[in-house]
This record gives sequence, C-alpha cells and structure tokens, in this order.
Amino acid sequence: MANWSELPQDPLELITSYLSLTDVNRFSAVCQPWRFIAKMKRYAPVPQLPWVILTEDRETQKRKFFNMSEQRHYYIDLPELRGGYCVGCSFGWLFIVSPNIELYLVNPFTGVRYCLPPLPFLNEGFGLDNSLDGEFVDEEPYDEHSTTWYLKLLQKLTISRAVLSHDPNKCEDFFTMIYVRGSCRMAFCRPKDNIWTIVPHSPINDVICYKGNFYAVAAYNNLYEVHLGPDPEMRLIDPWVQECITGESRYLVDYFGKHLLLVCRNKVKCRDDDTAKEQDEDGDSDGEFIRYRHGTRTTFFAVFELDLEKEEWHRWNDLGGNALFVGTNRAIVGCASKFPGCKADCIYFTSDSTDFLASNKYGYNDVGVYNLIEDRMEAFYEDHIPNTSMPTWLLPNP
Repeated sequence: MANWSELPQDPLELITSYLSLTDVNRFSAVCQPWRFIAKMKRYAPVPQLPWVILTEDRETQKRKFFNMSEQRHYYIDLPELRGGYCVGCSFGWLFIVSPNIELYLVNPFTGVRYCLPPLPFLNEGFGLDNSLDGEFVDEEPYDEHSTTWYLKLLQKLTISRAVLSHDPNKCEDFFTMIYVRGSCRMAFCRPKDNIWTIVPHSPINDVICYKGNFYAVAAYNNLYEVHLGPDPEMRLIDPWVQECITGESRYLVDYFGKHLLLVCRNKVKCRDDDTAKEQDEDGDSDGEFIRYRHGTRTTFFAVFELDLEKEEWHRWNDLGGNALFVGTNRAIVGCASKFPGCKADCIYFTSDSTDFLASNKYGYNDVGVYNLIEDRMEAFYEDHIPNTSMPTWLLPNP
C-alpha cells in the first residue's frame, strides 16, 4: 500500500476544494502533511447548509452544534463561547454576550475574536451600570433578587439584534450594528472604536446592510434608511410598506444582492401561568402576582419584495427554488438544489428574540420548515431545546 503522506501536494490541494468543512477536518487528521495542506486553506470549503448553534453542555462546557447537511450533532470546545449567550450571527460570526455582559464578535471555526466597546444604555434600560466587575458564579436555583440571576437575565435581554455590514474575513473596515432592547435604540461602531455611536429611534424588529446602506424595519412594517456619521439619523421611507401583512417577527433579507425582502412571521403564544407570592424584604407576603412564562408556535410566513425606487411592494408566493434561514441571525439565502435534503421554496426557522423569556417547559422549540407554496409546516429538528441558549443559524465561514 502506498504511503499516504508521500502523495503529491498539488492533487491533495485540489481534493480539498471538493470537501465540506467537516470533511476538511477529517482530511487533516490523516497525517501531518495532509494537516499542513488543510491549514494552508488554498481553497475554501464547498458551500454547505447552515448549522444550528445550540446550548452549552454544563459539564464539559462544549457547545452543541447541529449539522444540517449530515443530520448529526457536534460538540466543539470553544473557550470564547464558555458561559456566553449568543445573541446573533452575521456572515458566520457570532455575537456573544459574556457572563459579565461584555460583547464579543467571534468566528467559532478560526477562534478570531473582536472585543467590542462596553454596551451602552444598560443603566437606562435595566437599572445597571455599564461597568460590571467581579467574577461570575453560577447559582442554582436562580434567585430573582441575586446579582447572578440578574446578570443571566441581562445576557438574554440586552441585545435583540446584531449585524455586520461586511464579512470581517474579506473587509477589515466593517460596521457592527446592534439594537439594545432596554433603551429601544440602535448603536454602531467600527473595529477600532472605543465607544458606540448612538442612533436615536423607537423599537425595531430587524436591521440589515443592503447594497452598502443600513435599513431597519419597525412596528407596522415602517421601513427606515439608517444614515451613519457623526450625527446619525433614521429616515422614514414612505410608509407604503405598512400595507404588508403584519407579524410577530419581521426579517429583512438580502436576496443575492438583487432584492430586499421583508419576511413577516406570524405566531401564537402558549401561556404557562405560575402563581407566586410576592414578598417584601422581611419575607412577608404582600400579595400575589402572575408570572407569564410562555412559548410560541409559528403559524405562517409572508414574503414581500420591497422596490425602493418605485416605493412599491410585491408579494412573493415562492422563493424561486431557493430556501431562507431566519431567526436571531442575519437571514441566510441558499439555492436548495445544491444541497441534498434542502427543501425548495421553504423557510427554515428557529426561535428568535421575541421568545427570550420562554420557560424551560416550552424551551426554544419553535423551530421548523414552512413551505411557502403549500402553506404547510414540517419539522427539521425533534430534540427539546432548553431555554438556556437561543438556537441560531450559523453559516460556517473559516
């Protein structure tokens, strides 16, 4: 048998051009010369379906991923994600809020990390200072009056949207845009900035960079163009978009750089009423209150193309044979025919930021596949997803 380590380098490099990310990792495990070729990254891994980043294993602190193409789980040790809460994903980069409420931008497959400026408005929205010192200690069960419980809640509550203007692997001068839930305002920064620049506005549902400009969609489907600079502002595009169907969640989608889409997601809530006694500092009961801890179930989607020049909208009844992947991430578009098992004209969805207070009974289980043509729901993931970490679509970008 030939010595695999002595095979010529050129054909081995060519072989890597036909491999997915996981196959490249298997390729690199054969021998030292093959590992060297894989690390050269002469060719990017072939396109693949997005992965789903799931919860953290409490014992090993490894992060659980679901590979859609292979229909299997992977547990990956990522120090940058330990104890962190993923609040979004853009171009394959994860936005992680640390236990001390610090925001990081992390590429989970290369380990490259950007430390973003201290989060603004924490004291305005949630009654907490911007600086949080001290070690974070995990406590069970949660005490609603403890600092630990409060910090864990802030990890979920602070940011509901986070996107990038460009892929950091391809452009060093990119913008990071976040939406801070408590203050109902957006903020942006560049890689070397020490503070965030504030964009004054009311609540939004989603924000995206499309053809070099940021756009945001708010309540009643109002569409805004976000102008950056020393004095940023949001300019309302004529409210013709209001005529679109409303939904519990809204997503803006860059459809292959050719169309800007508005995707409306309709949900119904499942409520689980827990009655508890409210106590004062002395431990005496002052009365009763109802704590609503709910889950949601998606019922349907509607898709609209937004013509910014003509200020017209057109409803789409199909996706041209493609598939969308929406949730807390920057929406992903893929050609279904290139991926075995991927369903054409379907929207793959995970729980999103509107489900941030779901109880563990329901978890973040509002995941599935919606067939836009047939108006039909299907499942793609059967396991229970606990409420410890929001599932997020991730398109590997090593």
